[in-house]
This record gives sequence, C-alpha cells and structure tokens, in this order.
Amino acid sequence: MALVDSEKIRQLMKSRGHNVSSLAEKTGLCRQTVHNILNPDYVPITSGFRSVATVLGVDPLDLLKKADEDSGVLNEIHLALDAAVEGEPRAFEILPALLCRMKKKQASEIGHFDPDRHQLLAAAGSVLSTFRNTRWLRSFIKRHTEKYEQGRAIFFSNDMMSPERIVFATPESMRRHLVFGAFEMHSFERHLKTC
Repeated sequence: MALVDSEKIRQLMKSRGHNVSSLAEKTGLCRQTVHNILNPDYVPITSGFRSVATVLGVDPLDLLKKADEDSGVLNEIHLALDAAVEGEPRAFEILPALLCRMKKKQASEIGHFDPDRHQLLAAAGSVLSTFRNTRWLRSFIKRHTEKYEQGRAIFFSNDMMSPERIVFATPESMRRHLVFGAFEMHSFERHLKTC
C-alpha cells in the first residue's frame, strides 16, 4: 500500500511558506484533514491529498515514500489506481508506463483489489501490450481480467464530449475491458519512453 512521505510534505510546506492552517485554507480542506495527511501512516487515496500536492506545486507521486525502486513503483501503481478509480484520467494515462517499470516477480504481488482496480489493471496492461507484448504481460492481463465483473463499464468522462464520442475515441486495447476514455495512443507512448 502506498504511504505518503510526510517529512517531504513538511519540507515543501516550510519552503513555500505554508503551515497547517494556510495549507488547509489554500486547499479547501479542514485542518484535521491536513494533519491526517501529515501522518506517516496516511494512505493517499483522497482528492484532498491531490489538492495538497497541487498547492505545493508537485505531482502527487512525488509525495510517496520510496524506500527502494521496487517498492517505489508498487507505491506509484497503487496511487495511480486509487486516483483512476476516482475518475482521474491522467492517473490512468500513466498506469501502462508504471506497469512497464514493474519487474516480473512484482506482477504477482499486485492482486488483492476490488473489481474496478482489476479492470483498470487489465485495461492498462492491454494498452502496454500494444507497445511491448510479453508472455508475463499476457498472463498479468488474463489474471486481472478474470477478477472483474464482465459487462460493467468504467468511463473517464470529458464533459465536452458525448458518451458516444468517448466510446468512439477509446483505443481498442481499452475497449476490450470496457474502460472508456478519449485517450490518444501517443499519450501512453510518451510516458512509456521512461521505461
């Protein structure tokens, strides 16, 4: 499970002239929520955490503990999944690149999730397989496909587009898993350059 790097948040607050009260005011959160986020055991699954990152001028992924590279990528995958479940398209956009950075043995460590997360992982794996198709990745996709309810759709909506246009603009690799969003394949590819 991804945990925040509370020390880094405190350093950023200090360097940007924020205390708990001013950060709460800027983010629209109550002071207690900011105190909770500063707890080293806080699990960053809320939009409030992303609001704190925005006010501090950093990516939410930069505020996670990274004990080592192996646990770091797993933390990033968990955070991206949490944000994608809440409907944040950018989180899903980076998920294939995060999966690409994962080692084979870590693929088996990702598994005890709710059906939405399994569905998103299967769709992100399918997007990744468009660029890098390996046996372990096919196995990863199959394992997660078996763990979500077939026939249930997930939408990353854009208020400016009708649902029909969103479906039409969704890459085929995502449609297979009924995950819809007007994503361009070059956006995924841009993130995959880092792996």
